[in-house]
Amino acid sequence: MRPAHALKMKDLERATGVGRETIRFYIREGLLPDPARPGRNVAWYDGSFVERVALIKELQEKRFLPLHAIKAILGGGHALPSRNEVQTLLELDGKLFLPVAGVPAMPPVRLRELAQRVGLPLAEMDRLARAGAVAVVRRDGERWLEGDDIRVELPISLPEAVLGAKLDVPTPTGSVRMTVPKGANTGTVLRLKGKGAPRSDKSHGDEYVTLKVVLPERLDSELEEFVQRWQAGKDHNPRSHLGA
Repeated sequence: MRPAHALKMKDLERATGVGRETIRFYIREGLLPDPARPGRNVAWYDGSFVERVALIKELQEKRFLPLHAIKAILGGGHALPSRNEVQTLLELDGKLFLPVAGVPAMPPVRLRELAQRVGLPLAEMDRLARAGAVAVVRRDGERWLEGDDIRVELPISLPEAVLGAKLDVPTPTGSVRMTVPKGANTGTVLRLKGKGAPRSDKSHGDEYVTLKVVLPERLDSELEEFVQRWQAGKDHNPRSHLGA
């Protein structure tokens, strides 16, 4: 029996305007909790999923935040922030989260001064900096927020990572074509000079693009066989520096 107010996947897609592949990706990444599964092929989503997807879209599309920063803002758990907390994050007039269009110019500011100005504890500012939501630099022993730089996370496919590719990347002034080098990896950061937020002198900051390799949701036998053949006789260990 269907619980009251429970949504099927198609209902959730309709309510959020987000496709099922993206919703499943959010679940895999820990941005959404697992749905209730009363049966093998049955999954129910409650109203909190609609609110949470709307918040993810707001932070990602309008505030130009990468998913790892959004996950950190959401607290790592599955509790949705309060509306007041969300509004505090979204109503900072460009001082923390820079929208894609109409980015206001912002001179560098000391992190502690900005924390006082917007009413956030310095510890919270530190957490946002560690998450990559804000770009912090050290200058004369002080930590400064560089408000004219923008950071974005760009998913790429396995072939694009191995072979390289030319991809379109959104910036405040429109999409630009960026070259992904051969052998790119998750965490690789590429710089688009002069494609960040505008400054008061009419120049622009930079945009930093962090790559994330995303495998297909369903791996076919051909890819599995190829990896097994490639792995045979190889001694590649990405954890060797950890002594593992």
